[in-house]
Amino acid sequence: MTRLSAIIIDDEKNAGEALAALLALYCREVDVLGQATTLGAGMDLIREQHPQLVFLDIAIGEQNGFELLDRLGPIDFQ
Repeated sequence: MTRLSAIIIDDEKNAGEALAALLALYCREVDVLGQATTLGAGMDLIREQHPQLVFLDIAIGEQNGFELLDRLGPIDFQ
């Protein structure tokens, strides 16, 4: 079975933890490498971990998840 690396970016900590728990229970091939609650921390985590998957909340505080994608430039994850 192919393993997939992932990170979760969500400003609602409980939602991120719930998603991580669901992935652990139902998608055992997905390894959650970390979680972030702000766009800045999420960007740092993406650059450090180079995940294959990013679960990105759309509304993060007063910011928008698409802003993070715009700032990253070329995207090499799903």
